[in-house]
Amino acid sequence: MKETKNFKRLMTFAIAMTLCLTALAIVPTVSAATEYYVSTTGDNANTGLSWAEAWRDIQYAVDNVGSGDTVHVAAGTYNENIIIDKSLTVVSVEGSEVTIINAQVLGFGVLIHGTGTVVTFDGFTVENYKRVGILAGSFSLAEEDPDVVHILNNIVKEPIGQQNNNCIQIGDGTTGTVIGNEVMGASLESPDWTGSGILVAGSSNVVISNNYAHDCESGIVIVGYAEYRDAPAINNLIEDNLVEDSGTGISVQMYSIGTIIRYNNVLNNNGGIAVMAIDYSWEHSTPSCTEIHFNNIVGNVNYGVKSGLWGSDTGEVLAEEINATYNWWGHATGADHISNPHGTGQGGDAVTDNVGFIPWYATSTTTSSTEYVTVNHNPIIAVSDTIQGGIDAALDGDIINVAAGTYNENVVVDKSVDLVGENKETTIIQKDVNRLIQINSEDVVITGFSILGSMVNVGHVTSAIFFDENSGLTIEDNIIEGWCGIVLNGPSGEDVDVTMTIKDNYIKANLRGIMQLVPQTSTNPLNLLIEGNTIKCGDNPDHTVSGGIYIQGLKNSIIQDNIIRGFIGPSGRGISGSENDNIIISGNTLDGSATYGIAMWVVTNIKIDGNTITNNKRAGINIKGQNIDIINNDIKENGFGGSKYNVGVYIAEFSIPTQNVNVNCNIIEDNAAGLTNVAPIEINAEYNWWGHCSGPIHSGNPSGLGNAVSDNVDYDPWAGKVIGPTDPVPLVDGSATVSLTGYFTCNMDTATFDWGDGSSLESTDLSPSDTSITGSHTYTEAGVYTVTLTIDDDNSWSITMKFQYVVVYDPDAGFVTGGGWINSPIGAYRDDPSLTGKANFGFVSKYKKGQSTPTGNTQFQFKAGGLNFHSSEYDWMVLAGAKAMYKGTGTINNAGTYKFIITAGDGQISRGTDTFRIKIWYEDNGNEIIVYDNGTDTPLGGGQIKIHQK
Repeated sequence: MKETKNFKRLMTFAIAMTLCLTALAIVPTVSAATEYYVSTTGDNANTGLSWAEAWRDIQYAVDNVGSGDTVHVAAGTYNENIIIDKSLTVVSVEGSEVTIINAQVLGFGVLIHGTGTVVTFDGFTVENYKRVGILAGSFSLAEEDPDVVHILNNIVKEPIGQQNNNCIQIGDGTTGTVIGNEVMGASLESPDWTGSGILVAGSSNVVISNNYAHDCESGIVIVGYAEYRDAPAINNLIEDNLVEDSGTGISVQMYSIGTIIRYNNVLNNNGGIAVMAIDYSWEHSTPSCTEIHFNNIVGNVNYGVKSGLWGSDTGEVLAEEINATYNWWGHATGADHISNPHGTGQGGDAVTDNVGFIPWYATSTTTSSTEYVTVNHNPIIAVSDTIQGGIDAALDGDIINVAAGTYNENVVVDKSVDLVGENKETTIIQKDVNRLIQINSEDVVITGFSILGSMVNVGHVTSAIFFDENSGLTIEDNIIEGWCGIVLNGPSGEDVDVTMTIKDNYIKANLRGIMQLVPQTSTNPLNLLIEGNTIKCGDNPDHTVSGGIYIQGLKNSIIQDNIIRGFIGPSGRGISGSENDNIIISGNTLDGSATYGIAMWVVTNIKIDGNTITNNKRAGINIKGQNIDIINNDIKENGFGGSKYNVGVYIAEFSIPTQNVNVNCNIIEDNAAGLTNVAPIEINAEYNWWGHCSGPIHSGNPSGLGNAVSDNVDYDPWAGKVIGPTDPVPLVDGSATVSLTGYFTCNMDTATFDWGDGSSLESTDLSPSDTSITGSHTYTEAGVYTVTLTIDDDNSWSITMKFQYVVVYDPDAGFVTGGGWINSPIGAYRDDPSLTGKANFGFVSKYKKGQSTPTGNTQFQFKAGGLNFHSSEYDWMVLAGAKAMYKGTGTINNAGTYKFIITAGDGQISRGTDTFRIKIWYEDNGNEIIVYDNGTDTPLGGGQIKIHQK
């Protein structure tokens, strides 16, 4: 800021302007009218009331119209400067490009003054002036400054004077708007506000918007005064402007209060935005409450935002602490400053001290309404409208939170970050590309998304998620679709120590759900966990190879509790792979593949435990290798596809000798055959249930009626089963006694009953001749109980058999009613597990006096799946505290015979929320085929459950 002598110069300029006013001829005023017209072909002797009667000069029109009138100006060049001293609208007809005011090297192009005036000046080019192109309000005309001005859509070219030159200036208390103008070339170099494209000096509540300022010393300037004169600049708004190629893009000076700078593009200036205090003898003031947000501040040479101080005479003022958060600095890693977590030397514009720039915008396209992605570095350091922007802005270890919405982008994760979606059903990443999410870094977490990649092959190993690193990956609780769902391209390397988890995802894939592409060559542990996923074949299975999970060359890994269904391509498999070591495959459901439920070749140290393997057209399990344990699995209805592998379990030899294979304690029934061994060794297959108490069909067991076994299979002794009451048992005088019998053919030592009600286990010693054991138990509470019979021998072998369920009911209990709806989750509707939405229900269940079965009615409707269930009859009902459970039979869409169980929770009793679960199934050759099961006690979305106590 210059000292007082500069203002003396301005005073001299203003006095000269006043003298010019007195020299103008006084013309009698034309009677009042609304619309007047000026044209270069007009004549000041005309009336000015139409284009045919247009005046020639704009100044003549201004002088002769009344307050509040409008002057329309035709295209052309007007060699005059304009003084407006009354409330008027002066507007060009064809716009600023062709409507030109040539100021003829006078001090100003347009001067607006007059106490209390309201003026709109719209659509002109102003050129060939010395000091100010358009001036409204001047300290030298303090008594005559206008109230409100609107300076709109003008082009103000460069001044030709050498001091105090500005393109547009509003000052000394005048307010209004400066919108849609282009200003240029005010290039007088000075530390104060001279050389400004747009200047607000000592005025408040001015809106400066949608202007283009370029090639100026300062593009846009706000300045206020505290001591020199009482003229603060308060609550001015600088918005949606483009300011470029200037000395300083935007400057806020001295006694400016509450300036808002937002949505501007401040590009390629020497300095971007400067907020400057002054500490000179004649003025001591600091800007305050300056807000700088939502701007693109890019390519400015010395700084993007500066908070500084001019002068040092007294030390009375300090630089302002500026809030400059939520701006784009030209680089995803934010502004260049030592406080940036990325460190100094980033790609973004620099800021000085006293400038708070965190959080910043990670992309140039982020706006205040598209802050969908946040980067949490504790605290949040950046926001973005894209996921990739968030990743680019993050550091290793950051959490990137993504709001619900659809993101049409492919993503490259090259940092160790957690990528967290708001809701896996509504936070969607989708695009038809080769690799929708490519992970090139270790220690990455992806959770809470719908990741919808291409369902056709658009490149090598097209996948929704492609992991191209060695370690540290967690993919959890997502919906994933793609030609391949997840591809693990690695790990490899002798020194790799890998931990990876793929858990609780719903995966729909046409080729493979989860595929490990390159063999693991490390000698260190791998620790890959694939758990709790639902994996289903997509809608285009007509390719050679398809499958739920494929692994090759892995070590020390676990695949457990997954549901894999429907891979019906020509070579469709549930879980397959080769050259794996120390693998556990446990608790999975593998159903409906075109070939095998599990196919593992050239494997060592593998345990296949507790899986349900059904309805696979070839073998339920096809395995070749060494140190194999196949235990506690349900292997049913496999091998009906017309192949030599038509069997529950198929043992062969390939590449390495088959050794130490144990197939024990499984249920192997209703398959085309039970177990086929073509390896040149005998297989230990003792303690299995073969579908009949007489054991398997084999020439060595003439009375066997179970599934057949081949030669080289040691099947004796075989296991049995538990038989108990199939009808509900009533409580009489507060108790109900039941008996169950376990049958077996194995020479075992101890039988133990677990009655499922929390009572002590009951163990009985067995003699070598025992083939059955009977146990009795008295229940004292209504409930649904699972009874477990475990038979052990002294060599640590055990057979576990379950009876489901013993149902104990109280015929004198109350009844239960319910009605409302739940949000049906993913996986509930088994024909299409991806379907979700509202599911409605209504029911009543009660015992009538003297009856052993309850009565009532149940309806359940899931519109998204076209499922409409109605009950036909009930089997039993149990009320226990806040829980009710009942079982029965019904129809779906008025057809078929389906079983159902409902579990309902009364939140009023439990002091929680009402809950509802329904399981619907049908039976096929003794097997349960689930149609619908929402899986857990789901809180109601609306309605009520009520248990009525007697």
